[in-house]
Amino acid sequence: MKKTGTTLFDLTERLFHFAADGFFARSPQPKPGEAALRRCRIVSHRGEHDNVALFENTLAAFDRARDHGVWGIECDIRWTKDLVPVVFHDADLQR
Repeated sequence: MKKTGTTLFDLTERLFHFAADGFFARSPQPKPGEAALRRCRIVSHRGEHDNVALFENTLAAFDRARDHGVWGIECDIRWTKDLVPVVFHDADLQR
């Protein structure tokens, strides 16, 4: 029998992320000074993409981010059930 649906762990993980995002979004953060801003580095999450002509987490999106001068690229690696690593942001394929 094929297992489908969302597990309790998935729901707990999503709830935790939602709560953490809300907490940090409402917490006052000090504004960085000019010297700190000059040392700032831009890191692209999932590459530079619009998900219309150029899709996230593709080599083309990573290349465009690099070509536009980002300092680094960050991506999400997930593991399939048969332990194959894939670059994909979401925890499931529901999107």
